[in-house]
Amino acid sequence: MGMKTEISNSKGESASSRDRTADCSAVRSFFREQGLKFVEINIYVYPTTEKELVERTGSSSVPQIFFNKKLFGGLVALNSLRNSGLFEQRLKEMVGRKCPDDAPAALVYGFDDSKEEQTR
Repeated sequence: MGMKTEISNSKGESASSRDRTADCSAVRSFFREQGLKFVEINIYVYPTTEKELVERTGSSSVPQIFFNKKLFGGLVALNSLRNSGLFEQRLKEMVGRKCPDDAPAALVYGFDDSKEEQTR
């Protein structure tokens, strides 16, 4: 089962975040405890991704979690489903069988965006 989460996996999970926030740390910890591979897109390290986050969610608040390019929500949504015991069910519904080919790839530290990378 492939998935893409955005706190964004090379075809798995991803999450948009900021450095050292308690909410972002809680999401990272939960994913690690569950054995979920994920790619974290830090909007401080990659400032151009904040604009994309706002376009996709209507907000720059983080963390925002995506599975296969589908918005899952933030820490409140995660905790709500965890506490109700419905997280795994919702994950299966969102993930499906294969991560879309156009799902965001893992970012490479050192470059803010693909244009900057191509000019180096």
